[in-house]
Amino acid sequence: MPDTKKTVIVYYSLTGNCEAVANELADVHGADKIRLQPNTEPPKNGIGMYAKGGAAALRGARPMLMNSMLDVSGYENVILVAPVWAGKLAPAMGSFVERAMPSGKKVGIVVCSKSGRGDGVISYLREKIEPGSKVVAALNLVEPLSNMEAMKSELKDFGTELF
Repeated sequence: MPDTKKTVIVYYSLTGNCEAVANELADVHGADKIRLQPNTEPPKNGIGMYAKGGAAALRGARPMLMNSMLDVSGYENVILVAPVWAGKLAPAMGSFVERAMPSGKKVGIVVCSKSGRGDGVISYLREKIEPGSKVVAALNLVEPLSNMEAMKSELKDFGTELF
């Protein structure tokens, strides 16, 4: 397990898709993980998940994060794994990027969606992260839990410069 580059995966997952991605990246590459824990979340299923989660993402909500350890400044590389809600970044990841993302890092971005409409979120994250840090890899995954083999294949070679 190489630890010379010190990589951390920061992720948020409501339905398990992003958690599966974070776990796979950590297992394959030996990186540390931090799961973001917002003080409010939409329901985990049903119409409320889409109505409340989508509405929060569309209005740019930024909940407080309850994590006691959110300092990633000791890592050289940060991989962000985030869901796409209603074509926008999930609020918890927005909170991290706007309040806790340090500069001077190499960054990888993985977004997960049902629709495949993650390119706008990748562009948004690039704008927020650069020029303070450098995005060196980005990936848009569609329903990783439904496509485990495809997800594993894509993640195997993802961001090799980050590990």
